[in-house]
Amino acid sequence: MPSMAGVSRAIVATRKLLLGDESTPWGDLDHLLASDLSQLPVSKIRRHLGCRGDPTATGNKRELVALLTASVERERIDREAAREGAERKFRARADLEEAGAVYSV
Repeated sequence: MPSMAGVSRAIVATRKLLLGDESTPWGDLDHLLASDLSQLPVSKIRRHLGCRGDPTATGNKRELVALLTASVERERIDREAAREGAERKFRARADLEEAGAVYSV
């Protein structure tokens, strides 16, 4: 009879085979920006797309990479726009304070 530790290791190994590495941040922008998307296998590209809101993505690898690249680029642009908006708001408040306003809203 196998030990409980052996059974636990087998379960963990099976889960990794079926679900992938749990440490992979599926769909995460920073992870995808640091990755070479064209080198990922199709199954991982589909999983990233699914986590990013496109679970029914179909096509060959080139088409899937293009979809994922476009999704990543849209999110990067949105993140940059949000950062610039926050920076403008901060600068406007700082300018009010510099001009002598005690309270700014």
